[in-house]
Amino acid sequence: MICKRIQNFLKIPPDIREEYYENCLRRNKTTLFVVSMIIYVVETFNIVRVLFMSPSGLATLNNRIYFGLYCSLIALATAHLIFQHLFRNRSTAFQRRMHYIGISLFMVWHICLSTYDLIRNPEAEIYEFTTTILGVAVLLYLSKWFSVSCIGLCYLVFMLLNYSALSPGTKVNLTITVGVSIMIALVQNHHHVVELTQRQEINTINKQLERLLEQDRMLGILNKSAFEYRLKNALSLVDASNYISAMMLDLDDFKNINDRYGHPCGDYVLLETAQALKGIFSREDQLIGRIGGDEFAVLLLHSASEEQIAGQVERFLEEISKIRWNGIGLNLGCSIGVLQIKRHDLTYEQLYREVDELLYLVKRENKGHYQIRILD
Repeated sequence: MICKRIQNFLKIPPDIREEYYENCLRRNKTTLFVVSMIIYVVETFNIVRVLFMSPSGLATLNNRIYFGLYCSLIALATAHLIFQHLFRNRSTAFQRRMHYIGISLFMVWHICLSTYDLIRNPEAEIYEFTTTILGVAVLLYLSKWFSVSCIGLCYLVFMLLNYSALSPGTKVNLTITVGVSIMIALVQNHHHVVELTQRQEINTINKQLERLLEQDRMLGILNKSAFEYRLKNALSLVDASNYISAMMLDLDDFKNINDRYGHPCGDYVLLETAQALKGIFSREDQLIGRIGGDEFAVLLLHSASEEQIAGQVERFLEEISKIRWNGIGLNLGCSIGVLQIKRHDLTYEQLYREVDELLYLVKRENKGHYQIRILD
């Protein structure tokens, strides 16, 4: 049970993994940029202090070593910024690896500085090293394995190099600091995962609510306003390589069905008609809406030949002709007007007027059938 909880605590769900790493990368880019700027300021001051504020300047070995350390840290920060810029368009995984290499080198630099401080003075404090470990844990979003391995390995290397120079109290304090830093990194990692999971759940709920608001409650297809919105946006998809098709359908003599069999039968016919449309126009780029009492519309977002559309329309007409109410055949028919839209400058109002006129031309001249027209 405990192992299972630990595993769940450390786990990054697959559905948020990509977003998790991208978020970590963005935050770490900003943090490392700020850290690099701080390095420039602090180490420039240290270099000036060695060169001009120290009586011996670079005459002593000690000053030369510190000068070399300060210069090397500036060089590391500069290299990091250059590589971050050069590889900014590479994959997230590649950029993460570059960041991990840079962070590791910064940690190694602080090990070298603190080790030299202890060589010079065994009584020296190691605040800079412990602060760096805590800073890495608090300021950066690192994967759990890198957090544990980087902080843990730096701790082991530092202890191996300086064990004899450290007092028992310092060893205990450093060990506690490292343990706390690892826990902070892991907890921060977990909280980030929880935050993204909750955000994803909220987005899913919001999308479900949007779909509900867009749907005709009875039929489970787009309502009139939602369909109109999609159709207006779809007009921008028309170009030399793609055209869209808009279809308007009107059930024939639907009022007679309501008058003869009652409104429950009428509602049933509408439901069956919507189901037939959803069964035939089932692709993601085919949208179905109800735009009036017994009027429906279908939008095909990508190019479809006249033969393809005719085949689907004929299947639909065949399906609704089979609709029965309490075992009684209703001989239901439907008139359909279809526009294949190849004009890229067409407005929604023009389109609606054209397809509406085509539909009622069919109803006047050939009720129960369809007509396809190209608008270019």
